[in-house]
Amino acid sequence: MGIRFLDEEQQTGKIRFLDESDAASAAETPYRAPSAAQVSTAAAIPFISEAARKEIAAVERGLRGGILEGLGSIGATVIRPFETAQENALRRAAIREFATNVLGAPPESVARTIGTVGTQVAGTAGVGPAFGIGARAVPMLRGMAPALESGGFVGSSLPARMAGGGVVGGAAAGLTGEDLLTGAGVGAVSGPVLSGLIKAGAGGAGAMADTLGMGLAERRAMNILREAIGEQNLPAARAALRAAGTAPPDEALIGTTRPAFMALVDLAAKKDPDGAVNALRALQGEAQLNELARLAGGFTQTQARQTREGTQLALRGMTAPMREEALTSAGLAGRYAPGLETDVSRFQGAATGKVEDVRTLEAARQSAQRRAGAEAAQPRVAMGQRPDMTARYQQLETAADDFMDRAAEGSLNFGATARLKQYQLDSLAAEGLQPLKTDVVIRQIKDLGSKAETAGNREFEIALGRVVRDIEKWTSQNGVIDPYALEAIRKNSVASTIRRLFPDPDSEAARKVAAGVLSDIKPIIDDAIEAAGGTGWRNYLKTFESGMAEVNQQRAAAKALQLFKDSPDEYVKLVRGDRPKDIEKIFGVGSYDVVKEMGSRYPTLSKVAEQLEKRGAVEAAVKQGREPIEDILQRNKGLFKLPAFFDPTVTAGNRVLSILGAKVDTKTMDVLIKAMRSNEDLLTALDRVPAAKRNTVLKALSDDRTWIPAGSAATATTTVSGRD
Repeated sequence: MGIRFLDEEQQTGKIRFLDESDAASAAETPYRAPSAAQVSTAAAIPFISEAARKEIAAVERGLRGGILEGLGSIGATVIRPFETAQENALRRAAIREFATNVLGAPPESVARTIGTVGTQVAGTAGVGPAFGIGARAVPMLRGMAPALESGGFVGSSLPARMAGGGVVGGAAAGLTGEDLLTGAGVGAVSGPVLSGLIKAGAGGAGAMADTLGMGLAERRAMNILREAIGEQNLPAARAALRAAGTAPPDEALIGTTRPAFMALVDLAAKKDPDGAVNALRALQGEAQLNELARLAGGFTQTQARQTREGTQLALRGMTAPMREEALTSAGLAGRYAPGLETDVSRFQGAATGKVEDVRTLEAARQSAQRRAGAEAAQPRVAMGQRPDMTARYQQLETAADDFMDRAAEGSLNFGATARLKQYQLDSLAAEGLQPLKTDVVIRQIKDLGSKAETAGNREFEIALGRVVRDIEKWTSQNGVIDPYALEAIRKNSVASTIRRLFPDPDSEAARKVAAGVLSDIKPIIDDAIEAAGGTGWRNYLKTFESGMAEVNQQRAAAKALQLFKDSPDEYVKLVRGDRPKDIEKIFGVGSYDVVKEMGSRYPTLSKVAEQLEKRGAVEAAVKQGREPIEDILQRNKGLFKLPAFFDPTVTAGNRVLSILGAKVDTKTMDVLIKAMRSNEDLLTALDRVPAAKRNTVLKALSDDRTWIPAGSAATATTTVSGRD
């Protein structure tokens, strides 16, 4: 048997049941797997779309599976006296499994349920007429006879048809060993609903197939999703889910759906027995923690500190040779040049002195030479007169000449030594090495205090004076300072002065003074060190400061990690620039811009902050959406509630049907929970939400109020007599 759905274009809204023409011959032929065209009657309909064919085929599979399950239930009931209860239960389970896995019948689809109960009713065909005969014999129940005989498809009123279908369906299910409540519930609604839809032609073939292809719980879940997200928001929601990656569904859709959906996700998270929804959030939190720990260098503050210390140790190991080379070079001239300058002066003076000695001796020699000549020219007198001094003067001449040679040689030696010292001194200058003299440095620092913009800034003047005094203290008698001492003054003098001037060194005023002094003084000192020969000094500073920036970024990330754990709101403030003092305390005076200071690490911090902001927005939306989602859930609850105009004596039956509705409500929540476990699951669920043109059938099958025609007795507040 198959069902042929007429397309919406014909606007007839009719459903025609087709008998298998070759049933007799099929019984005599060995079983062969049917082709796709043979399986579905939709293949014989030339004017419907491929999508409609697939939907109709799904309904047919449900009906076939239901028919098989109904027939199997009848057979299992017949054979029950000849086997144990366990064997009979296994037989029924095998039949249901065959219908599901082999025939492809969805286990909870309406089509399969109708096929099952319909077959049971047909197989126990005497039940309906038997009830009908009994009802005709009782005057008060005579009006129910047509409904009982037809299983709810025929009757004088809606209540009568529902009651008749419920009685017959329950009895048929009971006779075949199936669930009485399910049989009664489906029997009560199948006739009224299907007959109403057939008459109205609601949604055409595509709508009917799409709707009947779902289970009742799934239909409710899809309707709840539609209302919670908003019909107009579905395209944007699907696009957002595809682009969201692994973010939880509520965060992925924040800003694109109604608050009711956020409350629905929150409800699903609380009711999820496996905790999968919350596990997804926990997974995101774990990923955030891992990212921050990676930036900080550890999951705890102790681990982060150890990482920073290791980084600093490696940095010092790399930059220490650069620092030593620069400061040593800057100190070479200061260490050797003063001595060389003294030696040059001393040896030049000695050479000059020897030259003077040569000149003096030359004059003495010439004098002795003249005297010897004069002495030799004088006549000699008698014996006993003045002796001859010629030889003596000649000796003096010779001695003067000898000493003159020695003086000349000494002058040459002293001159050569002076030239050597001068060469050494010149070599220092040729290498760019000059004594690190402080006179120029002190003058430039004092000039800072004479700038117009520093007028009246007493703290600034005091800080400058302290730096000048420290430099003078460490300057030698020849006006040279050790580069290591000047570097220490660069680091320590300003900081110690600020600590003395301000009770709170971290105050705004203290930071401004320190920033102003350091920004002006540091370049002067750095220029002096490089001018003295420390040509690699600024390169060292740049390398060291770059490495320390990384250390400070680790320190700031550790601070962010702690705030993330203790107070996510404060973490967001830090990352969004609302806690500049914390940043300045880490990176130094004047460095308070978290975006600038964190550099390439900031996008990671910002991403986590954005996720926390989304979580905050979700929590706010949850509060806003609790009341709307309660209304939505209430509207999609209680399919089997009997109308209020029934006689009070059937209240017990109403309770039974409420139990059946509660079972479906539980399954509905299970469907919703599964949809919320990932973006992929939710996207799959949203793809199952029928289009608006098919929502008529969905709404009709999900809302029992649509079964009752407007203006009928069901809408009135009066009570109907027992005959109805």
